[in-house]
Amino acid sequence: MRFNSRSKGQFDEKTVGPNQRGFLFINQAFERILEPGMYKFPRAKDEKVDVYVFSKRSQWMFLDHQGVLTQDNISLRLSYQVQYKVENEEVFREHVNFENHNIFADIDRHIRVVAETLIRNMIAGLKSEVLNEKRMELQDELTANIQEKMQHYGLLIPMVLLTKITFPKKIQELFVQQRELNIRSKIDLEKAHNQVATAKILNEAADLMSHNENVKFLQMLETMNQMATKGNHTFMIGGEYYQTDKKDKKS
Repeated sequence: MRFNSRSKGQFDEKTVGPNQRGFLFINQAFERILEPGMYKFPRAKDEKVDVYVFSKRSQWMFLDHQGVLTQDNISLRLSYQVQYKVENEEVFREHVNFENHNIFADIDRHIRVVAETLIRNMIAGLKSEVLNEKRMELQDELTANIQEKMQHYGLLIPMVLLTKITFPKKIQELFVQQRELNIRSKIDLEKAHNQVATAKILNEAADLMSHNENVKFLQMLETMNQMATKGNHTFMIGGEYYQTDKKDKKS
């Protein structure tokens, strides 16, 4: 902004505040950059002193509801913020229009045009379904690309924040349906895995039991018990040994 000086006697006082710098012009010719402080300039009819003060602090530009088109031809709107600050005062001065009351006016327009063009081209290369998951990558890439363009204006772009992605209502409904289908598919897949795992465990247990002598003996007893309940049956256990023993006694 252009600084309005105060007159005190034969001097004009001009102030550059904290976190500010000032471009000093005398008779519309650039003299030097002023650091924070108070300055007095002698008053003279043939000498015009102007100081254009600008902030060295980071500033934010808000870009809301920019219309873009994705790779799969889905129209949506993006809202984002661009943080910027003056890094190189000399380079910045070469691009300032000092006829404007706000010396950042032209710079703001340049940032806006660059940001809108870059994000339009970036979104055109992405499918709508991956935008949310690639949000952070998109922010980082956009920050780097805007920085590359705006460094020629003496600006630093520390950060770009993608604040909002707005899809048409019908597309939002399709995303909800797709998410529900994905959840059901995951549940069904988990059930199938559990069933396979259970069947495998049972099969291994059955195989283990079929080779266990104690289990075989218990199964035989169970079979004999079932046969005994159905009628009169005589069971001989160890009969061969008993008969052999009797023959030995007779001889």
